[in-house]
Amino acid sequence: MTEESNIFCGTFERSNNAEGFHDFKLLKTTANSSLHLALKAGKRFLIKTTKDNTELQLRLLWREYELSISTTHPHIVHTYTYEQNLEVGAGIVMEYVDGRTLAEYLAEAPSKSERNRVFRELLLAV
Repeated sequence: MTEESNIFCGTFERSNNAEGFHDFKLLKTTANSSLHLALKAGKRFLIKTTKDNTELQLRLLWREYELSISTTHPHIVHTYTYEQNLEVGAGIVMEYVDGRTLAEYLAEAPSKSERNRVFRELLLAV
């Protein structure tokens, strides 16, 4: 197994300026994380937190933040910051996109040309 030292040890900076986020609403819980909708200054944000707040899960969440903060692409949700003192726990603050999932879109049976367009956009994002 590869050494985990690069991901799981050392210190990292976290923002302590979580003031202003309010009206948290749980949107979805997965095996390792929870997704919340929150408001701040009249704008909606998506907050991704760990499901259980163990040290390992918090470090993985931090690593995800490190990888996503420098990503800029029109087909990838923008990451703003990592907040430590949120009402729902430490989390990644991301752009909230109101819409439907890929599975929901495909269930609507879009035309082949529409499916191809979406597929090309997904490939560009990857």
